[in-house]
Amino acid sequence: MLINIEVFKKIGERCDHYLTTHGVEAAWSIHLHGFQFKAQYGADKVERLLHWSDIKDLEKDLKALEYAALRGLSS
Repeated sequence: MLINIEVFKKIGERCDHYLTTHGVEAAWSIHLHGFQFKAQYGADKVERLLHWSDIKDLEKDLKALEYAALRGLSS
């Protein structure tokens, strides 16, 4: 899998946006089994993992997982 650095720049920009606009602390990390997303808003925390084998289109898959996780924080 070839990864474009622009994907990671966009991730950083989105995580900064979540913090400055919504007060949500969000971060991605590389995990043994894939990419791990963690977000926290006050006492509410959410954590999701995008497994290596589930990646079809990295940018779209990361963004979809973020949005699903953030919807979990808002409910």
